[in-house]
Amino acid sequence: MARSWRFYSREELAGALVYDSEGLLCGEVADLTLTEEQAFLDVQIRKRVGEVSVDTERLSRELQSRGLQVDGLTLAELVSLARGLGLDVPQLRVERDLTLLKMRIPVEDIQWIDHKTLQPRGEIKVILLKTPREAEFRGWKPGQFPKVPRRDEVKGKLVLSLTSGILGLVEDVVVGAGELGLRVYRASGARELRWLAFINALKKANRWEIADALSREIDPYSSPRLTGEDVERALELARSIGGGDVEELASRYITESRDVLDIAWRTVRRLGDAVITE
Repeated sequence: MARSWRFYSREELAGALVYDSEGLLCGEVADLTLTEEQAFLDVQIRKRVGEVSVDTERLSRELQSRGLQVDGLTLAELVSLARGLGLDVPQLRVERDLTLLKMRIPVEDIQWIDHKTLQPRGEIKVILLKTPREAEFRGWKPGQFPKVPRRDEVKGKLVLSLTSGILGLVEDVVVGAGELGLRVYRASGARELRWLAFINALKKANRWEIADALSREIDPYSSPRLTGEDVERALELARSIGGGDVEELASRYITESRDVLDIAWRTVRRLGDAVITE
C-alpha cells in the first residue's frame, strides 16, 4: 500500500533540505512563493568563509555586456545562460557568510516531503524532487554510481526511499547471501538502566553507604530496571550522592536499543550526496 504523504505549511518547510532525483543536495528551503498561476519553493544556499563560489556580480556584468537581461534571474539561471553561450563561469573566494537564492522549484516537481528525528542530527526535513535539477546545475551525468559501494562513499549519508521517505543514515556496508547491502541507522530507541545490577555492583565494591542511600531514593527491588525520565533522575542521584565516578559506573549499566534496517545494494537507484533507494 502506498504511503500517504502529509502537507506542510510555509513555516514548517523553512530550512528543509532539498535533494534532486540523483540524490544531489540543491540547498535548503528559504520560502514558499505563491503566484496567480503557480507555486514555487525558493531554494537558497549558504556559503561559508573561505569557500569558492560563483561570482554572481561579475557573471551578471558579463551577461549584461552581451545585451542580456539578468534582473530577477536565480543563480542557477545565470549559470545556465552563461554555459549556453559557451562562457566560463567566474568564481571567487568568499570571505564572508553569504545566503544566495539558488533556484525556484515548482511544487509539481516535488516527489515527496518527509521529516524524521535522527540522533545526533536531530530533526531532519527533506524534500525529494522528481527531476535532476542539481545534476544539471553541476554538469553531473545522471545515473552513474558504483556496482560495489565503498564505506567512505556511503557512510553517514542520508538514505531516501522513493516510496517510504527518509529511512535513516548509512552506518556500514554489509554482506548477505550473494549480495552486498547497506546498514541504515534509523533511530535510537529507549534507554534502560539496570538499577538493581548497579546497586549490587556498588555493594560488591564495598560502597554500602552509597548503595543504601541510592536504594532509599529508588527501591532496586521494586524497580530493578529504569527507563525514560527515571534514567536521568537516577544518574543525577548517582552524581549528587556518590560523585562523578559513581555516575560513570551507573552509565555502564545503561543499554540503548537501536533501530537499524539492512537494505540490498541492488535496490539503490542513485548515489549522490544522499542515497536514493526504491
